[in-house]
Amino acid sequence: MEQEKQRVKITPDMTFDSLEKIPLIAEAVPYLVGGDGQYYYMMKDLPLGKGDVLGWNYESMAEGIEYLMDRAEKGRYLYPVYSEEEIRETPAKKDVNIMHFPAEDRAAANARPYIIDCPGGAYLNVCSIAEGYPIAKKFNQMGYDVFVVNYRVNERNIMPKPLDDLAACIRYVMEHHKEFGIADPERYIVGGFSAGGNLTALWGTKHLGYAVYDLPRPVAMFLIYPVSDLHLFDGIVDEELVRAFMDTLFGDNQSEERKKEYSVLEHMDQDYPPCYIACCRDDETVPCINSEKMYEKMQSLGIPAVLDEGEHGGHGFGDGRFADTKGWMERAVDFFAEAEEKQK
Repeated sequence: MEQEKQRVKITPDMTFDSLEKIPLIAEAVPYLVGGDGQYYYMMKDLPLGKGDVLGWNYESMAEGIEYLMDRAEKGRYLYPVYSEEEIRETPAKKDVNIMHFPAEDRAAANARPYIIDCPGGAYLNVCSIAEGYPIAKKFNQMGYDVFVVNYRVNERNIMPKPLDDLAACIRYVMEHHKEFGIADPERYIVGGFSAGGNLTALWGTKHLGYAVYDLPRPVAMFLIYPVSDLHLFDGIVDEELVRAFMDTLFGDNQSEERKKEYSVLEHMDQDYPPCYIACCRDDETVPCINSEKMYEKMQSLGIPAVLDEGEHGGHGFGDGRFADTKGWMERAVDFFAEAEEKQK
């Protein structure tokens, strides 16, 4: 292998910024923490071993970056989803892409839906380093193909651009399914974390999601510490943080009508996809009441759902290996199979 393509050993004292010096994954570097938002600047000089200040854990991130290098050694993995013409019209679309992580067990993957994963980051960043690559690795090991999504972030009045981007990503996979080795392009699971969980939850509604874009309904979803209702921060989360989040979502138009339009609980019906939901009660960023209310709503509608709620784990636990929700991914896979069987 040429010198410039050699692997780099990931160590706890490496800074997030130093990952930019790994040529093997050079094209992925801008998307490790996608977007030019505050999370990147908070941690660019931070050692990976100190990532727990953001709720992330070093072990998971290191495995994820190593896995990304594995993928890069095997060939093309990053796919922009918008055309050159679309990017000329809207330059920010150039950073909307998917990273393809195929399962090695092709027989297993062909028998299962593929997974679309939406990492979080408060719609300021897309934190694939913690909620993308480690998640892809684990789901790959369980026989699922995974596409990690990088959607538009860090703009005032961002909505509905992330939904447009998610639609473009799913449509791209469907149109190129033979290239990706996907057996059934209409059979997919979508999931996400925090803001990515909010994006996923909105996608499940006919009001704003899949039906608006004339795309198939997901066979199941996973929502990990998601935002489900824009009123569930009141009196719990710092008011300044809430104002900043609303400014990102809606800019100057923060009317009750606008908030209601993007509150998932307002738009769920009996056709909402089955959901595996996970959170921890010590989450001070997105209170667990978001997950609890989501689960209660699904129960009232008769929709298959699981609420995997732990005491300790905080916000940003990702694959959950150090949280009370450890093993949530294995349990979610069992749920996916059961939920899909019930829909046959």
